[in-house]
Amino acid sequence: MRVCTSPRAAASRAPKRCHGEPRDGGAKHLDTTGRPRLGDPSAPKAPRLGVTPTVISAALAVILVMAGCAGGGVPSAIRRSFPSAVRVDLTAPPPGSQGVRAVHVAHDASGVIGYGVEQTVVSRSGPFVILVLISPDLRVREATILSYPGERGREVRSPAFTQQFVGKGLDDPLRLGQDIDAMTGATISSRAMTEGVRQAVRVVQLTAADRR
Repeated sequence: MRVCTSPRAAASRAPKRCHGEPRDGGAKHLDTTGRPRLGDPSAPKAPRLGVTPTVISAALAVILVMAGCAGGGVPSAIRRSFPSAVRVDLTAPPPGSQGVRAVHVAHDASGVIGYGVEQTVVSRSGPFVILVLISPDLRVREATILSYPGERGREVRSPAFTQQFVGKGLDDPLRLGQDIDAMTGATISSRAMTEGVRQAVRVVQLTAADRR
């Protein structure tokens, strides 16, 4: 005998859906623990956290500030070379100063006592960053390498090379093969740093003239 069932009765026998359960059978995307199944392309996607260049720059700025507070970085190197400094100001490099990242000016109670020129120079291994500390009489107090990429040419980090710049000034050639000797295996890097130190002295000359 055929039994007809009314739509209302059929609906009453249908499986009940719990409150909040997706109508499209979203539960099929869950494993036995109730978590989304891994590797299921049809499973609902979790929201992505946007990491923009602005966020990255802000994070780097915080790291740099924290490094400075911890006693590291360029200002600390300047204070070590000019121990009587009570403050170190940051000023813009003169126009046309290629590769110069910043010019730091150290002061004591009486005035300017030194400068620090931070700049990028280029070798075969790629760009590297140097710091040249210069006294008010435009003589190099110290020349160091802050960062250097790769292995080729790393010999320029040796004090045997960097100490050659100490005491050099505007009246010195500051040229490889004349008053500066290249490091074996690092000729291009030696030339790049020598040119950078020569430019740093000129940058300080212009910076000092602008501050008068």
